[in-house]
Amino acid sequence: MSDPLSDELRAILDACVRVRLPVLVIGAFSVRAYNCLFRVSGDLDLAIASEHWPRLKDALASLGFETISEGLWATASKKLGEDTLEVHIALDRVTDFNSAITFPIGREPPELHRPDDLDFALPVMPLEAVFLSKLIALRDKDLADLTAILLYKTDALSPARLWQRAADTGLEDHVRNRLEELTALVRGGEAMSTWYAVTGEILTEAQQSAALNTIRRLLKSR
Repeated sequence: MSDPLSDELRAILDACVRVRLPVLVIGAFSVRAYNCLFRVSGDLDLAIASEHWPRLKDALASLGFETISEGLWATASKKLGEDTLEVHIALDRVTDFNSAITFPIGREPPELHRPDDLDFALPVMPLEAVFLSKLIALRDKDLADLTAILLYKTDALSPARLWQRAADTGLEDHVRNRLEELTALVRGGEAMSTWYAVTGEILTEAQQSAALNTIRRLLKSR
């Protein structure tokens, strides 16, 4: 069943396809694309090379969006009834404002993945890049997204590709530190609390153990 958010995302992606505009879906929908986790999101997150931003801005304007800010992230908004939908667009890189760490995007061609609950495919980064983009920020919702990937995409998540991407972007030390922090969050119960808040389900001891084993495998591979 469609919803206003996914309908707007589809319209944006269709507009980009018509003008051959290379855009990536990031954020909650990027994890959803891999059928890891469906969580409620109030906005949309995209990424694009800054050189293509003027054309994306025009495409969004044609759909009724108004640009309200530009910078490392651009933001466009649109009224949907009594609500306002915001689209956040990362330009060239995903930047965590708390740590000032940046993660370049668009180094590989997008992969098309269709979530089971949608009837259209989403252009997203490879799974390892999605994982790294979430790991850099590591906020509450990122923690839920990371937990879902650790639980449901253990075999698909390649340590070699993950560390190669970290090396290519000069983030090896940061990624290692974040994985150790992620370990502490799973062991300390924060991951369980966030998982329940997002999914309404209990993160079992077996699931916590499985997540920790995957993190351990990632750390040992480096």
